[in-house]
Amino acid sequence: MDIQKEIMDIAVEMVAVLKDMGTEDFEEMRLIMLAAVDKPRVEKFIQWVFFTAEKRRPLLIGMNE
Repeated sequence: MDIQKEIMDIAVEMVAVLKDMGTEDFEEMRLIMLAAVDKPRVEKFIQWVFFTAEKRRPLLIGMNE
């Protein structure tokens, strides 16, 4: 299998899981994953995955009553 295809498959799976996470879990996972990164290319990939997942998450609007 082509390495780029494998990377995109991983990204698709990550986005699918992340978009359904609660807000606290999502932010905690983002912090944990970015803290463990030691290569700029991997950091850019992780940031892109979280950005993509965030665009697909429902918009949470707080309301004061």
